[in-house]
Amino acid sequence: MIEFVKKGLIKKGKILDICCGAGTNSIYLVKNSFSVYATDISPKAIQYAKKNSETRKSKNKSFIAEFYQFIFQ
Repeated sequence: MIEFVKKGLIKKGKILDICCGAGTNSIYLVKNSFSVYATDISPKAIQYAKKNSETRKSKNKSFIAEFYQFIFQ
């Protein structure tokens, strides 16, 4: 995915990161001007993702454990 972004092969826009884990890909995408919604079934993974997002000063605030909580605009 990183190579696709670096080569400009993915059009910037909204991304849904399913099974985001610690949020590494989501954070990378946000830092490259994507709007990212991230979800994981594990509340612990979401905690890690939120902490990683804060540590890396990412603007992604959309880390949700329960998929049905997403509100898409």
